[in-house]
Amino acid sequence: ETLAARVSPDSTRQIHELLAQVLVAHGDDDPEALFDHYRAAGYPTLAATQAAAAAAKASGVLAFDLAATFYRHALHLHPDAGERAEWSTGLARALENAGRPVEAADAYLDAAVQAPGADRLEWRRKAAELLLIGGQIDRGLAAIDDVLRTVGVRLASGPQAALASLALRRLLLRLRGIELRARPNAPITQGDLLRIDACWSMTVGMAMVDSLRAADVNVRQLLWALRVGDPYR
Repeated sequence: ETLAARVSPDSTRQIHELLAQVLVAHGDDDPEALFDHYRAAGYPTLAATQAAAAAAKASGVLAFDLAATFYRHALHLHPDAGERAEWSTGLARALENAGRPVEAADAYLDAAVQAPGADRLEWRRKAAELLLIGGQIDRGLAAIDDVLRTVGVRLASGPQAALASLALRRLLLRLRGIELRARPNAPITQGDLLRIDACWSMTVGMAMVDSLRAADVNVRQLLWALRVGDPYR
């Protein structure tokens, strides 16, 4: 530190640039080091790319907090990058895997702004689910209600309506049965899957808070999943 303090800022930038050139010339796969050197050399765009690579590498070895840190560096250094949606999604997944649901929800909402149509709704759904799981009930309910309405599902207006809906759908489920019938040639649309997944998000997010409405939506989700015939759902 004593020696480094005597090096001028211009010389410091040149040293970092030279170190980055040497690492690249040698083919070293060390995005963390390249990130540090490019950032110190004054190349924010290159530093952001290396930060994203370091984040992906960290996620691959389950270092999710470190991955989140690098994704944030990438987004800060190059906010207008064409990969912003991809980096925001990576940040959201890293935060989700690190057990930080509310921060992950905010990252998913940011990713949704940049994403194309189908992904936009999916990231909003994920954000709503994580807000509910993270205890942000009012925000989560508003978000999931918006997603459910988009896919054609309306929540019961109150306990009595939820109970009536639940009783009816339990009866339909009993009459149909729960065996999965193979439908190899039946088309499964993205809208069908989004509707099922949105109901699942409502179920897991509200099971401990509003169990009646959660149970009602859960049975709807199961009936739709059986009708569609997708094994995972």
